[in-house]
Amino acid sequence: MNIETKNIKHAPSLSQETEAFTANIYINGKHAGYAENAGHGGETNYYPKDAKGKELIKQAEDFAKSSKQPNDPFLNMAFEDLTSNE
Repeated sequence: MNIETKNIKHAPSLSQETEAFTANIYINGKHAGYAENAGHGGETNYYPKDAKGKELIKQAEDFAKSSKQPNDPFLNMAFEDLTSNE
């Protein structure tokens, strides 16, 4: 499974505790949805573009949940955020 972010728009002036940005999410080459972080220390949110995007994101979440967790503390935090976004 290929999961990418494209068209990333970084907003340094809005970034406080985390980096503020918006981005498009592509899964297996298809535009599936959007990701955003307001830069206030919260999680990065993501949501589907449409019904097909919703299905692609669900497949990506299932893939992440079934994958072996990396052996790296920083990556583990990101992995846990991704797999706990219910």
